This record gives sequence, C-alpha cells and structure tokens, in this order.
Amino acid sequence: MSYALLGHIAFDLLNAPTALDERRSATFAEHEVLSGKPRLQAMGVNLTEITLNLSLHHQLGAVESRYQALIAAKESQQALALVLGFS
Repeated sequence: MSYALLGHIAFDLLNAPTALDERRSATFAEHEVLSGKPRLQAMGVNLTEITLNLSLHHQLGAVESRYQALIAAKESQQALALVLGFS
C-alpha cells in the first residue's frame, strides 16, 4: 500500500504515483546597452514546481472530500508539506 500526505490531507493510493515532474527556473533582468547585446543580471531562483499524478479510488477513501480539501488549501494560499510513503 502506498500513501501521500499533503499538509493535513491524506491520500491512500492504489499504486505508487503514476507521474512525478519537477520544474526549476530562475529569473533574469535584461539591461539594454548602447552597442551590442543586452546584458543579463541574475535576480534569483524561482520556486520549484512539482506535478504529481495520483490514482484515487472511492473504496479507499472519500475522493470528493479530499478534492474539496485541496481546493480549500489552494484558496488559503499556504504552503503545504508533501510526504510520500510506501509500505
């Protein structure tokens, strides 16, 4: 059995996550110069984006209530810890 925990929202998964994608990026400011190519200045590293595909089943838990909890978490605009586990 596998499981995931996002903040206080628990998910029992049929299998391991079907996909996990991580995206990292940085921001640069562009400065025009009189002659030649513009110069770039590093402004910092952006937040890492993680995309996780999960297979849920109504017999393993209340899918609708967890979906509503995810919407509420997004609207609260608070960062949540993601914990993946495999037993």
